[in-house]
Amino acid sequence: MSDTAKALQKYCRLADYMSATQIYLKENAFLEHKLEASDIKERILGHWGTSPGINLIYGATNISIVENPEFDFMYIVGPGHGFPAYQAGTFLDRSLSYFYPDTIPFSKEGFQEIIYKFSVPYGYPSHINPQAPGAILEGGELGYSLSTAFGAVMDEPNLIAVTLIGDGEAETGPLSAAWQLNKLLNLQRDGAVLPILHLNGYKISGPTMFSTFTDEQLKNYFTSLGYIPFMVDEAQGNIYEDIIQAFALSIDLIEQEKSKKQPHDAYKPALPVIILKTSKGRGTIAELKGSRIEGNSLSHQVIFSDLKNDKSELALLEKWLKSYKIDELISFDKENNLIIDTEIDKIIPDLNKSLGANIYARRQKEPFTAPDISSMETPVTEFTGQTVNKDTMHTLGEWMTKAFQINTNNFRLFSPDETYSNHLQKVFEVTARAWNVPAKPWEKDLSLDGRVVEILSEHSLFGMLQGYVLTGRQGVFVSYEAFAQIVSSMADQYVKFKKQAQNVSWRNPTPSLNIILTSLLERQDHNGFSHQNPSFIATNLDRDLDFVNVYYPADANIALHTLQEMFDLTDKVNIMVAGKRNKKIYLNPQDAKAHVYAGASIWEDFSQDNPDIVLATAGDYITNESLEGLKLFKKYFPDKKLRFVNFNKIDVLAGENMCDIDFLLTNNKPVVFNYHGYASTIKKLVFDKISCDRILINGFMEQGSTTTPLDLLIRNNISRFHTVLSLIGMLSKFGMITFDEWQDVRKEMNAKIKEARDYAKMRGKDIIN
Repeated sequence: MSDTAKALQKYCRLADYMSATQIYLKENAFLEHKLEASDIKERILGHWGTSPGINLIYGATNISIVENPEFDFMYIVGPGHGFPAYQAGTFLDRSLSYFYPDTIPFSKEGFQEIIYKFSVPYGYPSHINPQAPGAILEGGELGYSLSTAFGAVMDEPNLIAVTLIGDGEAETGPLSAAWQLNKLLNLQRDGAVLPILHLNGYKISGPTMFSTFTDEQLKNYFTSLGYIPFMVDEAQGNIYEDIIQAFALSIDLIEQEKSKKQPHDAYKPALPVIILKTSKGRGTIAELKGSRIEGNSLSHQVIFSDLKNDKSELALLEKWLKSYKIDELISFDKENNLIIDTEIDKIIPDLNKSLGANIYARRQKEPFTAPDISSMETPVTEFTGQTVNKDTMHTLGEWMTKAFQINTNNFRLFSPDETYSNHLQKVFEVTARAWNVPAKPWEKDLSLDGRVVEILSEHSLFGMLQGYVLTGRQGVFVSYEAFAQIVSSMADQYVKFKKQAQNVSWRNPTPSLNIILTSLLERQDHNGFSHQNPSFIATNLDRDLDFVNVYYPADANIALHTLQEMFDLTDKVNIMVAGKRNKKIYLNPQDAKAHVYAGASIWEDFSQDNPDIVLATAGDYITNESLEGLKLFKKYFPDKKLRFVNFNKIDVLAGENMCDIDFLLTNNKPVVFNYHGYASTIKKLVFDKISCDRILINGFMEQGSTTTPLDLLIRNNISRFHTVLSLIGMLSKFGMITFDEWQDVRKEMNAKIKEARDYAKMRGKDIIN
């Protein structure tokens, strides 16, 4: 065995010992006396089965860092539940001590600290987390490691993201789709991902699908996906020599691919993938009470069940831990500073190149120049909503086009095959779709240098965007509103990551994760009920509103200033909801800017002083339809004073940045609130701030079909006619109109509703434009 392989073997012995002791021990970290029940943690938590593989790859990556100084490396761990191993790695490469010199020095005390406090109350979490140096993915929810890695290396030609994928994780839909992302990298401009499938054979309680593949099937599978597979099998050689060689071959292949200058139609990707086959929980006990442990699912988490009371279990644990012989690998000087075996120390990279201290995971927001929007704004001479047909999404496409021209290497658009559908095709005047496989002559907007990232997998796109922004760059994810719910859990995990990161002093602010939802439910009349779903907003507003902003720009001017704000903010999840049909422009550029800054405002030209009733809206189609209802209402009750309030940033109804609700909605007048999404969403935000007796909230009622736009609004009680019905209903409730007045107008509105429905049935179109 080579000296380097011997050093890696020693490294794994030490890291495996640290991993196991973190799970089990609260005292006697160095086995300085016979292991006793009192040395065992009160609650034993953690995952052992994946930890040896994480340690092996951490050590092998360290060797690659030392041997390839021209590259930078980061380590993304899909099975983030193996945090004891990741924490051992960051301790041994000194990055933990660098970031936490007071609590985790590189000493006997620091060694003991991470063992004593792993997975205990107010100690260190059981999963990879933002407090962990070098991490940009927790890995608790499986499936996102590979897409995050691909996003991280985009526009970073010197970066290699070593990505460990558990074979259980590889069964998830998001991970399965992410293998295709190798076709979106241009290695002359982008970095590379080195995926490693850790095939240890078992999930929590059963075998994995990939464990049923033969070696030939595995090679064929990954070859067909555009990879060159390198097999490493502990049963067929020296695993330490073989993993070092696999890394070396992989880096050589990446260098070769980076050196190619072939034409687009001749270029075919051939990126490496390492298939690492080891036994689950390698190095642990073989059996416990007649059950197989190593190489079985029983090694997945905590192996022992009764260490406090069963002396035979305690003896087995002690025998196992002593088998690592760490007294041969570490010692301490007179000040208790840690001294590591010299062979191990040779494969530990310098701190500034280490995985834990890699600059990409803590880089500040890169400079981003937002376009000058003055030429994109629409002047408004009268506030009455002039008939200017302006498509909000087309306008945002103009903004993105200019942003691409100004920011040539730190801005990307992520969209699931919907750039044209969502009216953003203007960007193709200055860029194209990223595409590094041969294109047919009739296929357009494809290029090795494309900065629009398209794949029909919302999970993959969201993961790439996460990797892109957490390494300092700006991006935007644009998707159909109905299908954004696919990534709702990913957004939740991202917000949790950012919330924890706020308390980590050495993590710098990153660009916000920006999302635009379009193809909105009110105009999904042609696609039908399946495309009518505002759930993504509802679930995001259930999260910590200090980290989530939800915008509903009512016109293109407001949308432009909203987008500017989204790209100015850091550490947020910003969601804009905008339709892609021609709509009226209501606010001039100056008022639009002020409206966005405030989050909500009274639209004076539609309002009167000392109002009798308030009409509030959020959503562009809803605002347009509500204003039509307002005009209709005024025909019947011209003397009634009405205030019109529009909410652009819906979360100003709650949270630290809450608006003055009493000022906007008054503190005693009836309110009708017409909302784009579910009425329950607004109810949750306002019912502890405003009496439910004086507010009526209308929204999507899960009534949909393939129909006409007006009929869809009618079915959900949010049409112009229903706006009138809501206003007169509240006025009647508060005694501001007579019963006869209410009854007469109600009859007329119901007649208009019937007329509109009958017209749609007979003519196949709406009675109004």
